[in-house]
Amino acid sequence: MPSGEDHLNELWERQLQLISDYLERSEEPKNHVFLTLPSDIVSTRYISLPVKNKRTAMSMLPFLIEEDLPYSLNECHWAETLITENKQTHATVAVVKKENFESFYNIILKHGLKPEVLTSDVSSLANIVSSNKDLFPESFCIIDLGHHATRGYFFFDNKLVANHNAYVAGATITDAISKTYGIKTEEAETYKHQNSFILLEDQYDNVDGDQKEFSRLMDNTLKPLINEIRRWDIGHRVNHGIRASKIYICGGSANIKNFDNYLEEQIGIPVDYFNPYQIVDDHFIEGDKKYRNRFSQIVALTTNVGKKSRMINFLKDKYALSQDFDLPLDTVSFIAVRMAILTIIFSVFLVAEIILTNIQVSNAKKMASNLFQNPNLDMSKQYKRKIRAATIQQAVLQRIQRKLDTKIKLVNQEVKIIQSSLEINALSELVDLFDIIESKEVELTKFIVSEDKQIDFAVKAEKLEQLEKIKAQLESDGHWLIEIDQKNKTLLAGKGQK
Repeated sequence: MPSGEDHLNELWERQLQLISDYLERSEEPKNHVFLTLPSDIVSTRYISLPVKNKRTAMSMLPFLIEEDLPYSLNECHWAETLITENKQTHATVAVVKKENFESFYNIILKHGLKPEVLTSDVSSLANIVSSNKDLFPESFCIIDLGHHATRGYFFFDNKLVANHNAYVAGATITDAISKTYGIKTEEAETYKHQNSFILLEDQYDNVDGDQKEFSRLMDNTLKPLINEIRRWDIGHRVNHGIRASKIYICGGSANIKNFDNYLEEQIGIPVDYFNPYQIVDDHFIEGDKKYRNRFSQIVALTTNVGKKSRMINFLKDKYALSQDFDLPLDTVSFIAVRMAILTIIFSVFLVAEIILTNIQVSNAKKMASNLFQNPNLDMSKQYKRKIRAATIQQAVLQRIQRKLDTKIKLVNQEVKIIQSSLEINALSELVDLFDIIESKEVELTKFIVSEDKQIDFAVKAEKLEQLEKIKAQLESDGHWLIEIDQKNKTLLAGKGQK
């Protein structure tokens, strides 16, 4: 038997190999990929800091994270998202042991993948809820019933405030069915997905003995999970003063018949299926409900494409992957922000310089005018008239120059329009077409030549044979797409380029 670590590495190898093979077949770029780090190796912290400045908050985080870690922060790799609200900064921090992260990271590199984002399921769900606030109540939870673990995500005021793991999940149910009925694990897995069910208390009187027995087996198997969910809900109620008003379920084991009603009866909270498909264009996605429940988490991740800045991303610092332009994502963001700041600064200085220059010119004109009026200069009236005339003449010439410049621009635009229209020689195409149809008893009802010399025409005739002759003659040329109207046999339409 392989060790737990070897088993995980083998599983990751297979998963990433499948992704790589798919990208090879689809010819999609290997850097346009969003991945989630396996939940089993990620721990999440929710920290509220009494500061509004994100830089200050970032400097405080390492000390707060290390307080409740069972190992040194130096042995970890972590990533965060920060949201400022009033005078606080709310941080969601995902922490993973460095040796586990590097194992997964090296498998990514081995298969030639260059994901834009390597995030966590926590961040993915937090983003979809914060971006679609009107779809969810104030306080609720999402329960993902996976194969090896069940995960609960609790939200309050559109923020993810807690997440939990329980290890009663699909594999537990499969194992119970296999041992109770003495069948192989593969058979038990198939039966679970296709035929398993669980009854409510008032339904036991309406079924036979075998069905009662199977439902009791399911109930006993799921009891520890129900107790865990109750404990999670109590913790949520204590921390936020309100219990979850709704539970959304997803995952393969959520497809067990009647499980939604069973969970609602046991917990006392309305239950519905988690539906991220309403946020995306699901036209080409399989419509089967069971299929959709299994892949809800993946669809939730796809809704975050284009919102990278709001997601936890483990690809930072020395793990930032270079893209095709050989710049890590962190570096690109760094340069872009600073370039934007520099552009704003230069723009401000340029506007300020123009304003100051105009003020100085205006002041200079006033000084010259005052100087001109100074009686101490003892200027003759004739000389003053000459100066005034020269000033007026200069102003008039400037106005004339501006008008001429405007006229020249208009003339140039008209010349360009005429030149572009001359390039479309529609007459020659029309003559060529008439050479073909002039001996036929037809009427040309449409003739259009576009700027790229595409010709669109239509011909009408009383007899179909006339149109068929024209069609045969034009199609022999090899430049035309000809079609005779099947409903109205007297019309022929053609498109082409000579």
